[in-house]
Amino acid sequence: MTESISKTILQARPLDEQKAEMGEPFSCVLTDSSPENKFAQDCSNDERVRFFFKLPSRFKIPTPLGNYNPDWAVVFEGDARVYFVAETKSSTVEQDRRQAENLKIDCGRKHFELSEDVVFRDVTELDGLVA
Repeated sequence: MTESISKTILQARPLDEQKAEMGEPFSCVLTDSSPENKFAQDCSNDERVRFFFKLPSRFKIPTPLGNYNPDWAVVFEGDARVYFVAETKSSTVEQDRRQAENLKIDCGRKHFELSEDVVFRDVTELDGLVA
């Protein structure tokens, strides 16, 4: 029996981080930029997305340049694969970003190549994951 999942964009409200349980769903997604906000809205509105979450800042990949924190984990309906989105920047053109940022993204890409169940992509929007 398949359970229907309903998704809506809910009003953001202040969170008491002291009371939040690990893994407890929130009624909002805290984003760091306009592209991240758009990505979260697109995930909320897209029927193909089973669930998504912003990775916590404590989720870190060690790199020679310091720790790297990917932005998102996304699972699509009917797919057991987890997609990690490297960065939800306004551009995926490397020349438009800082060199250190590009190197950390490259390290993240290499890190996730070790897993067959994770696809690591650098995208500007949700459609970049399914293209």
